[in-house]
This record gives sequence, C-alpha cells and structure tokens, in this order.
Amino acid sequence: MTEFDNERPTPERLKKQGYKPMSPMKAIRQRCLYCVGTAHEVARCSSPDCPIWPFRFGKSPWKKKRPQGAGGFKSRNGERQTAQVAVTGDKINGDHGS
Repeated sequence: MTEFDNERPTPERLKKQGYKPMSPMKAIRQRCLYCVGTAHEVARCSSPDCPIWPFRFGKSPWKKKRPQGAGGFKSRNGERQTAQVAVTGDKINGDHGS
C-alpha cells in the first residue's frame, strides 16, 4: 500500500505520484497505446469487449460533430455571428513592394 491508497486524488497528490495533467480522452488514448504498443495496433484492436474500446482514438464517439463552417460565436441574443477579418497588405494582393 502507498500513502495515497485511501485518499481522494487531488492534482497535488497525482503530481507527487508522477502523473501529468491530461484530458480523460488523452488518458484513454495513452492507455490503449500502452496496451498494444503502436497507433497502428490501436486501430486494429481486437478487444471490442474492453470498456474503453470505442474511445481508443482519443475522441468520444458520443460527442456530436460540429457541421463544417460552424465557426464563429453566438451573440448575446443567441444569433450565430462570424468574425469579420479585414485582410490588407501587399502579400495578399500578390504585390511584394517592387
């Protein structure tokens, strides 16, 4: 038993144990890489009974994908806005100052 066995994991305690901060998805991906060795083998994993098998690519299969071109942000009234970028400069127009 270690001194941490019965204690709630806190960032400080985890760092003392040698863990590095990472997202749950990245942790799952790291576990899969540890289990089979290479990214190629993760993709070919033959253990669909494993509870983390659907997450082996480091992304949640349950999370909805954003539609293409859904960038921008919502304004206070809830309407989707896109950032307007003013592009100026000689490089954009192909004129390099000659």
